[in-house]
Amino acid sequence: MTECTVCQNCSENINELSCQHVFCNDCFDQFIAGSIVELRFFLRCCVCGTRTILVKESKNECPILNFGREGVEVLQKPLSLASNGNCLTISDKETSRVTVWKDGALLNSFPIIHRSNFCHGISVANDRITVAVAENQFTAICSYTFCGKFMMATYLSSSVYVTTIQHIQNHEIMIGDAEGRLYVIGKSGKVKTEKQLENCNYIGGLTKLITDEIAITNTPKHTIQFYDDQLEYLTATGGYGQRAEQFNFPTSIDSCHNIIAVADTGNKRVQLLDKRGNFIRFLVRYVDTVDVFMQPIGVTFIQECIAVMLGGVNRTKAGEVRIYQL
Repeated sequence: MTECTVCQNCSENINELSCQHVFCNDCFDQFIAGSIVELRFFLRCCVCGTRTILVKESKNECPILNFGREGVEVLQKPLSLASNGNCLTISDKETSRVTVWKDGALLNSFPIIHRSNFCHGISVANDRITVAVAENQFTAICSYTFCGKFMMATYLSSSVYVTTIQHIQNHEIMIGDAEGRLYVIGKSGKVKTEKQLENCNYIGGLTKLITDEIAITNTPKHTIQFYDDQLEYLTATGGYGQRAEQFNFPTSIDSCHNIIAVADTGNKRVQLLDKRGNFIRFLVRYVDTVDVFMQPIGVTFIQECIAVMLGGVNRTKAGEVRIYQL
């Protein structure tokens, strides 16, 4: 147990700066929210005013597993992350490939049929992997087996730029695009539903909640928006900022039971919300170090844990996936 420099409460989960001041999680949240990052990785300590770096993170922010930065299959520029509760699938912009992982081990890797570097959405069911390919020439929603065998494709208008997809039920797929439209594609591959969502001009990520409501990230508005099962607008939470329940370009979103996880990309953290959008806690916060400039661009639940996909801020570093216990 270590005493927090700010509140003097003792805690096992502490965050230590190079100036040797330590913070419990609550105080560190407040410190990070009000701090200014200098020269990309230095922080100005709120206690002594010294320019410092984070040298020790809280135990509950340490991943139980991480992979993708080195090894046989490096995640060069990952775009999308999905899980079926058993394995993780990732689409990579640099290689135009899909990789399948389980317990940090690579199970399979296969090329996307159109060899596009704009595979901006991926979803996985128990028996198939679906990848959204968006280019100026066409927009295709392609399904594959876990072995990488091509199954079928649905082509949308070339004006549609898919940003995210998710399996819902009966092999139906829900799709969001860059203009705030939502589509449902049936098992046959035909579009069943197309709707412009109210108060929405961009869908960064989407998830279907346990209540059958839909939650989406409106990335440029920095909000999480909720719609009923008929896609009628309900409410929104968030807005630009660094405090809890505020966002800076939120991208990926996923849900499990009554918990929603949001990749608060611009703020370099993952927030956990309840099914109504109320703040629960920060799962993890990332601070740039001397050699790593990363931010969360994908989140998904897997086996009572949360997988977070990281990408380089300037897309100059390899990607990485870190798995955290709830």
